[in-house]
Amino acid sequence: MKKIPALLVIPLLIPCAALAGDVVIYHTGDIHGRFGPRPAALYGSTSPVTAGGFAALAALAGAEKSPALLLDSGDWSTGAPEGDLSGGLAAVRLMNAAGYSAAVIGNHEYDHGTAALEKALAAAKFKPLGANIFSGARRAPYAAPFVMLEAGGRRIAVIGLASPKTPLLTLGDVSALSFGPEKEALAAALEETAKLSPDAVVVLAHDGLYTGDYVDGASWRPAEGAEASGTLALARAAGGRAQLVLGGHNHTLLLKPYRDPVSGALIGESGSGLLYATRAVLHFDDATGRFAGAEAAAVPLTGAEDPAVKAVYGAIAGETRAAMAVKLGEAAADIPREPGSAAYADSPIGSLFCDIIRAYAGTDLALQNTEGVRRGLVKGPVTFRDIYEVTPYDADLVTLRLTGAQIKAIMTEAVRGGRSDVQVSGLEVTYSSSAAGPYALSLTAGGKPLDEGRGYSVAANNFFLRSPRWKALAAGRGEVRKVLLRDIVVSAIRKSSGPLRPPEPGRIRPASRP
Repeated sequence: MKKIPALLVIPLLIPCAALAGDVVIYHTGDIHGRFGPRPAALYGSTSPVTAGGFAALAALAGAEKSPALLLDSGDWSTGAPEGDLSGGLAAVRLMNAAGYSAAVIGNHEYDHGTAALEKALAAAKFKPLGANIFSGARRAPYAAPFVMLEAGGRRIAVIGLASPKTPLLTLGDVSALSFGPEKEALAAALEETAKLSPDAVVVLAHDGLYTGDYVDGASWRPAEGAEASGTLALARAAGGRAQLVLGGHNHTLLLKPYRDPVSGALIGESGSGLLYATRAVLHFDDATGRFAGAEAAAVPLTGAEDPAVKAVYGAIAGETRAAMAVKLGEAAADIPREPGSAAYADSPIGSLFCDIIRAYAGTDLALQNTEGVRRGLVKGPVTFRDIYEVTPYDADLVTLRLTGAQIKAIMTEAVRGGRSDVQVSGLEVTYSSSAAGPYALSLTAGGKPLDEGRGYSVAANNFFLRSPRWKALAAGRGEVRKVLLRDIVVSAIRKSSGPLRPPEPGRIRPASRP
């Protein structure tokens, strides 16, 4: 990849005879391969509408009267075939077409390996950022710490920060890299940018506020200790030197931004799947040129599409359409991702996948991280695309030997707040929700009480195994089988003698079962 100086000033190619009073920023994050429009139930809507995609974003930005910059907080590709099958290049092609200026490298950008990422970034017309990505003692050559952008005569410094947890959150081999502390990298980048006298500073991070899915930042208040991590911590670490902090990774949509009263920075996040963008406006005083304030709000990507970007997306979608449309089987009913009843914590699609994986592996039990199953199935034909979108990550099967005590420790950690972060097969879990702290659990395996001293064979996946949260899982003796969980599921559906049906609910339930 051709080296580009880290201190490059990139002008926005919009003619401006006089300095503009405003600069508009459109921010996205966690696109995960969802590049085009689709039916979606947007926040506050009771019925789905057609929304999303790079072409709609480009049309919005192109209609701005003030100069507009496009920025992204990472995780562009993994999650849908249009993104994955090209090793990330399709996302770069579309971001180029839409006119992005800069983007942070997310943890899932490494899912296909560093070489594939570097190949994709070699085609990038935007600046890839990652101030805390190091190869040995030096910064990774393909990730700049920041970029100076010129828009309407104003100089905007954009500092990019990758997730320090990237080695734990990618299936790719990043053993030759290190991902340093965000605050240290931010402090160094702020010192460098200060020498260039920017008119405003934007921090772009693959990190975020730890809130819910949809949050009105105007009324949200951080919980005690929230300032220790995420974008709130970065805003405060900047000490008033950053006017706008744009985050991601947690898939949170801030309908309105949160203004940190300590640092004064405006914090925005744009959800996932390219259904929304955060539209932020940086105001500058016409007379002095000084920064005069910022405002922001999430905007749905609906309406007109940019024809040129739409054509690029159409070509990319066409490359995968035939393979993804292959019918594998039928679903006799909806098999949703969320529990079928608020009283249960087991996911119907999670339970079904666990059953399939357990049958393939021939194990006593199967455990699956809930977040590894990304959506459900709807009644009707089931295509390869459907399964790809249910389980988009290229995780391999792992078979383990765990004691009953280790299994109990995993489920004790998993079941919190009436939900479970682990789905199961061959296991039934009841919990007492009246206890403070972790719930008291009762576990049954194969119709008998779980024997904490006995060993059980367990099927899981290698991504789940690598998470530092599940120490008891990682302690199990086992082997990684080089077969994708997705391929196991696809094969099982093809061989099924009848349509898929949701498993009986209640594998993980409160002790007072309704």
